[in-house]
Amino acid sequence: MRIPVLFVAFALPLAAIASFESPLRIRPLAASTRAEVERPNARAFSADEIPRRLDLVAREYGYVGPSRVAAGRRVISLRNEGKALHHVQLVQLTDGRQVSDLVAALNRNPQITKLPRWATPVGGPSAALPGATIESEALLSAGRYVVICWIPNADGAPHFMMGMMMPFDVVDTGREPAPATGLLSSVMVREYGFSFHPPSTPGRRTLRVRNIGTQPHEFLVVRLHPGASVEQVAAWSEKGQVGAPPVAQWVGVAALAPGKSAQLTVDFEPGRYAVFCLSPDRGDGRTHLEHGMHRTFEISGP
Repeated sequence: MRIPVLFVAFALPLAAIASFESPLRIRPLAASTRAEVERPNARAFSADEIPRRLDLVAREYGYVGPSRVAAGRRVISLRNEGKALHHVQLVQLTDGRQVSDLVAALNRNPQITKLPRWATPVGGPSAALPGATIESEALLSAGRYVVICWIPNADGAPHFMMGMMMPFDVVDTGREPAPATGLLSSVMVREYGFSFHPPSTPGRRTLRVRNIGTQPHEFLVVRLHPGASVEQVAAWSEKGQVGAPPVAQWVGVAALAPGKSAQLTVDFEPGRYAVFCLSPDRGDGRTHLEHGMHRTFEISGP
């Protein structure tokens, strides 16, 4: 069975699990992060002090970003300063749960489809090639969240096992959420396909992605190098991204729980594109791509 990656639903095959400690262990968070996790809001912040964007930097293996952001429709950006592929998977925690509870749950079962009911995947920009900056938008309600990277290294271990998690709070400032901007094209994701009308000409498009299925789904968009296939892209990402990437561009929205939505702005240049979902299926564990959840299209232009 393939290792599902680049999506919230990472599942390790039995052979891979055997190569790690038993049970599966996630590297402990740094002391400074633990303090922020377990004792948030150590002082009161004014509304003007709370960022209106979630700007993140990724490196091996961690994130740098704010500890809180204002509630509402927010831009989430990721700048990849590392040498590997990284993404942002946002997970909202409810019922008073903390990151330590999520770590315990992931140590029991790392699949996104097996997350407890109090941990909800709500998207995020996915995925950034080394040196790239990507963005998406999400409507964030007040509460506790965690940024996680499920992408594996060359040994098959997802980056969160090396401690690549970052907690933050979304704070209600009493201000209206920022309105959606730009012309929106609708994208519906479900088992196992997309309702999506791809553009035929180059240009910037803003896509509103909504999960109308019964499982978590992601919406990944890549501009393929000549001769490359979406299966080669999946294999490259699943095997630690060894060698040159088979894509010239990679953007997308990380896994969304059923009923959740997010927005993505894509600069479409001439070329051949693929859209796909690598989340593992709740039933058989195979990636949704293997169930046929992918399509390609061409954009011609000057």
